Amino acid sequence: MRCLVYLHGFRSSPLSHKATLLAEYVSNLNDIDIIIPELPEEPAAAIKKIHQVMKSLQGVDVLLVGSSLGGFYATSIAEHYHCPAVLINPAVRPYELLEEYTGQNVNMHTGEVFEFKEAYVEQLKEIECKSITNVDSYLVLLQQGDEVLDYRQAMENYKDSYVNVSTGGSHAFDEFEKVINDIIMFGFNRADYLQSV
Repeated sequence: MRCLVYLHGFRSSPLSHKATLLAEYVSNLNDIDIIIPELPEEPAAAIKKIHQVMKSLQGVDVLLVGSSLGGFYATSIAEHYHCPAVLINPAVRPYELLEEYTGQNVNMHTGEVFEFKEAYVEQLKEIECKSITNVDSYLVLLQQGDEVLDYRQAMENYKDSYVNVSTGGSHAFDEFEKVINDIIMFGFNRADYLQSV
């Protein structure tokens, strides 16, 4: 059994465009399941929920796919469980950016209002993966046009991993549907992926 676990970003949800596209793609495959957990805004609660998902998948080949803050979480989880991860415009030091978002925020997909507390910034620092050891386990997809994060931070942080940088684009990752097959191949057919690039 194989399973793709998609981790959405800050102010996002399982209803996001990338989550929807991935779910549609995987639904047409016979041998891969997909789980898209709704992550709490509190980082400690989010990481706990992801650990619960991973523990429920013992014995399953898991591919983590994380976007933005979800990419930050995916790195910590991938190091812990030694599984492959595809990171899409990942946040490298989200505690720096999200300091500006303390207070009231609105989920982009559900319209739900939530509070991002100052304590959450410290929780992100505690979750941070200080060193990446399984460098061959990461495929990092970046777009230079990311208006939220500086793609060069991720290029540096994952410099020993597989990094694909495209010009233009946005933080949402334009034309995401074009890279889904590569994501699946990297996670479950690494040899085929490496031959294709």
